[in-house]
Amino acid sequence: MGTSRDPRKGKIDRIGKIALRRRGIGVREKIIRYRGLSLIFRLNGEQYDVFANQEKIASLETNNINEAIELYKSMALKH
Repeated sequence: MGTSRDPRKGKIDRIGKIALRRRGIGVREKIIRYRGLSLIFRLNGEQYDVFANQEKIASLETNNINEAIELYKSMALKH
């Protein structure tokens, strides 16, 4: 016969994922426009790689998308 399944488990997992995504954790890829460029932030293990025009332009040591975007912007302002 089939296995019994707790119907609440799926809901808790989805709610947990939503909460993490709101904090910027677990976002695998995000595209933003910055200074006329379309930048792709792609999670690679515990860091985000940043691509512009299909070329990798930076690696940022964080697994939080919001923090990665801020790090990139602060790096770009220094140059």
